[in-house]
Amino acid sequence: MDDAGTGWAHLARGADDFLSKAASKQEVTARVRAGIRAAALVRTLERARDEIQQKQAALERELQSAARYVTSLLPIPGTVLPGVQMVHAYRPSLALGGDLFNVVPWNDHLFGLYLLDASGHGVSPALRSASFSTFLRGDSLLHQVGSNDPGAILTEANKQFPLTEDGNYFTIIFARLDLGSHTLSYATAGHNGAFLHRRSGEVSWLTHPNLPLGFDQSNTYKTMEIPVAPGDRLYLLSDGLYEVPAPTGELWGQTRLEEIVRELGCRPLTEVIPRAIDEAIRWLGHDRFPDDVAVMGFEITG
Repeated sequence: MDDAGTGWAHLARGADDFLSKAASKQEVTARVRAGIRAAALVRTLERARDEIQQKQAALERELQSAARYVTSLLPIPGTVLPGVQMVHAYRPSLALGGDLFNVVPWNDHLFGLYLLDASGHGVSPALRSASFSTFLRGDSLLHQVGSNDPGAILTEANKQFPLTEDGNYFTIIFARLDLGSHTLSYATAGHNGAFLHRRSGEVSWLTHPNLPLGFDQSNTYKTMEIPVAPGDRLYLLSDGLYEVPAPTGELWGQTRLEEIVRELGCRPLTEVIPRAIDEAIRWLGHDRFPDDVAVMGFEITG
């Protein structure tokens, strides 16, 4: 077989290149240099791949660390005050967002509660929410606001947390539950995810159209007040729960969430909240929520 035929045979068996016996010194040198360049390129690509993998692993560790930090700020479920039980759930999305919630105890019959959401995803909004939670501590509110009135609290927060340079902002509901007068006072800033499920079965959404925080520093937020009674339940939730799309694109929505709550009636909150999340997952078609899911449930027992 001639050199050409032998070359094709070697290439067919997987060889990358072939030189005939008659190849000149210049051709051999050129081929060797080309091989060296190819090997160097492979090594460069391998180093780039390793660097990308290392950066990805570092980013995942950073996100996991931020998620653990946010989780450490959440309240302990159980008895908030004698006569009020709380259950909550928090499911951060893969991208990690800025949902955060907590309670603010003031005395043996009065406490505050809030759920806030920083726009955007990633470590930055999560840390901005954590910074905001410091402002919402009881001692901080006493010093900076001088009141436990929800509207006054959001009005002051609106001044202290303007839009970021990137246009990011907060939405929030802040409420105050007074067991002495059996009243619920609340104020909202761009947040529509809260409702009262009364013992009678009636569901009332706590909606009051208003700008999110930071858009207009001169804006004031009003406090709304409604009566509550033993057996009533209050739910605060992020839109990540009910604004989940089916594969067709249709959102699950507040109405379907409300139907689940009505269906479960007076079953324990420890059953109602997980069931609502399971139904959202069923609608979504998988358990990877596109946005953070945060839910707080309070039951007035006395």
